[in-house]
Amino acid sequence: MTDQNKTLQKQSEEQSGCLSVLPRLYWLAAGNVVVFFCAVYIVLRKATFAVYLIYILGTICLIVARFIDIKYFKGEKLNGERASLSHWRRYTLGLLVFVGLLFVVARALAKLNLLGN
Repeated sequence: MTDQNKTLQKQSEEQSGCLSVLPRLYWLAAGNVVVFFCAVYIVLRKATFAVYLIYILGTICLIVARFIDIKYFKGEKLNGERASLSHWRRYTLGLLVFVGLLFVVARALAKLNLLGN
């Protein structure tokens, strides 16, 4: 690699510093909160079509945000190691299983009407 290519690569890494925080912040915190509150609305029997749609789109956005973090912003695992696309596949599978089970449990609790709504 030439010195000019190394310099350009270093500059592009430095420029994406603040931008790289956005997908990481979404998949670590904000996206999970969105999905959780949608599940709460389902349990409370206040879910409309929009809540179900946000639940699905929130899950898709979690998957996409993690992919962008790994592919374009050198995403890391929680222990600080560099993540790869195999980590993304495991994350996606685990997330889909968890979100699917959360949905089933939320719907079951809503049918039981334990909260008296």
